[in-house]
Amino acid sequence: MGKYILTVFVLIGGLASAYAYLHYSYLPEKIAKRTLEAIQEYGFDNISVSSVQKTPGRILFLNLTLDEEEFSHIGALELRYDFADALIHQRIKRATLSEAE
Repeated sequence: MGKYILTVFVLIGGLASAYAYLHYSYLPEKIAKRTLEAIQEYGFDNISVSSVQKTPGRILFLNLTLDEEEFSHIGALELRYDFADALIHQRIKRATLSEAE
């Protein structure tokens, strides 16, 4: 009986750890990296981002410059995603662009 309870606690702990890793680290990092790669695939090879804020369900890119001369500039790109959709179907829920100030 004691081994059964210990096994259940170890399994629950392992599942909770895997969920936390996926939710707080893996998915935000993967989505941010894939987004920048997709922008580069559209011909903006010299993209630079001043900062990236990653939280579960939301990624915010601030001050994106798409070329070396800083001619093409985006103030903010916000990506919203659902955990299950992003993990299973690899898609985001919404992308919002804001003007550069």
